[in-house]
Amino acid sequence: MTAQEAWEAALGELQLQVNKANFNSWLKPTRGLSYTDNTFLIGVPNPFIAEWLEKRWHSLIKKTLISVLGSDLEIKFQVGATGPQLPQPPAPAAAPRPDAARPASNAANVHPSLIPKYTFSNFVVSSSNCLAHAAALDVAQNPARNYNPLFIYAGSGLGKTHLLQAIGHTVWAAGYKVLCSNGEQFTNEFVNSLRSHTLEDFRMKYRTPDVLLMDDIQFFCGKEQMQENFFYAFNDLYNASRQIVLCSDRPPKSLPFLEDRLISRFEWGIMVGILPPDQKGRFSILKSKAANLSLPFPDDALLALARAPFHNIRELEGSLNKVSAVARLSNQPPTTELVDSVIREMFPPERQTGTPAAEKVVDHVARHYNVTAQSILNKKGGRASSLIRYVALYLLREQSGLSLSAIGAFLGYKDHTSVAYGYKKIASSLDKDKDLKDAIEKISRDLRDPVLNQQPE
Repeated sequence: MTAQEAWEAALGELQLQVNKANFNSWLKPTRGLSYTDNTFLIGVPNPFIAEWLEKRWHSLIKKTLISVLGSDLEIKFQVGATGPQLPQPPAPAAAPRPDAARPASNAANVHPSLIPKYTFSNFVVSSSNCLAHAAALDVAQNPARNYNPLFIYAGSGLGKTHLLQAIGHTVWAAGYKVLCSNGEQFTNEFVNSLRSHTLEDFRMKYRTPDVLLMDDIQFFCGKEQMQENFFYAFNDLYNASRQIVLCSDRPPKSLPFLEDRLISRFEWGIMVGILPPDQKGRFSILKSKAANLSLPFPDDALLALARAPFHNIRELEGSLNKVSAVARLSNQPPTTELVDSVIREMFPPERQTGTPAAEKVVDHVARHYNVTAQSILNKKGGRASSLIRYVALYLLREQSGLSLSAIGAFLGYKDHTSVAYGYKKIASSLDKDKDLKDAIEKISRDLRDPVLNQQPE
C-alpha cells in the first residue's frame, strides 16, 4: 500500500467521523506523501490548513491512520505538496429556501444592497484567502447548517466584503430574505428609530431576515447601547436558525471594548482570516483582472506590479487600472518600464525603496531566532550567524521586492556576490532542510498576518 492509498483509506474513515463541510474544507485538499521510519507525511496546500489539522484533528488523524496501517506512527504535515493550486470554482448555487417557494424575480435581479461585481465567480482564490473562501462558499450553499455565525476578519482591502456580498448574491438568488448592513448603518438606523419612535420596526428589520450580513463589526466597539441591541438581534436570529455572517478588521478577542457575551457568540461558529497576498497571489490577482481588460498585459509587466510594495488588493487593482490608462493615453504598450514609472508616481520615496517593509522583515526574523535586529544588520550589538542573515536576505527578496543590490546595502554586505550566494543557498536548501522551510513559512505567515502587523491607532 502506497502512502497515497493509505491516506485515501484513512480519508474514507474520516469522512464518516466529521461533517461534510469540515471534510471538504480541511481534509479533501490533502494527500499522502510518504510513510518512512514510522512517520506518515501528509501534504497540505497551505500553512493555515496545516495549523488547523495540527491543532484540532492531530489525534483523530493519527488514530485513523494507525487503524489503517496496523502500526504505531507519527504524523507530520508538509505545506505546498498537494499538486496544483485550487482551481477557480464555478459560481455556487444555494439550496432553495426550504420554507417558501423560490421567488422567480430573485434569480434575475440583484439585491438592492449588494454590489453586482462582488460574486464568487470573480473572487481570485490564493493561499492567503482559500480557507475564508471555502467557509464562505459552504455558508452560501448551506445557510445556517454548518458554520453559524461565520466571522471573517482581515485588514482593509483584502476581500472580506467581497466574500460577504458573494454569500448574499448566492442566497438571494435561492429565495432567501437577505439583509446586508454594517456597523455604522446599524447605529444610524437605531438613532433614527429613536427619534421617529419606530424602534419596533428597527428591531423587526434586524431580527427577521433569513441571512444577516453585517460588515464592520468593529464599529460597535465602545458603544454599549449598540452592542446591547445587536446582542438581542443576534440571539433571535441564531435561535431561529437564521444564518449570520460578520466581518471585522480583526478577530473578536482583539476588538477593544467589546462585551464578552458578544465575543463568545461571535466565536460559536467559525472564524477565518484573510492575509495579504504574497507575490504569487498578487500575480494571480493581476492576471485575472488583466484578462478583463482589452489591452493585453505581458507577464513581465504584471510581475513587476506584483513585486511593488502594495498593502492590499485595492491598491493592487488601482495600480493595474492606472498602468492601463497611462498606456492608452500615451499610446504605448504596458511594459515593465511603464510599470516602474507609474509605481514611482504612486508611492512616496520611502514606499518605493521598501525600507519600512525591509525593517519589518528583519524584525520578524530577529524575533523568530531570538536575536537583535541590529545583529542582522551588522550594526552595534554583535553579529548574527550567516544562516540568520541569509534567511533575512531571502525573505527581503521574496517579501519586499527589493533588488539584490539594495538588500546587500541594507544588510551591510560589501559585494553583490555574497548577496547572490546567500539567496541561492537558502532557495536551494528549502526542499532539503525541513526546519529551514518551516522557519521561512512561519516568518512569512507572520509577516502577512493582519493582527500581528496591526498598527496602533
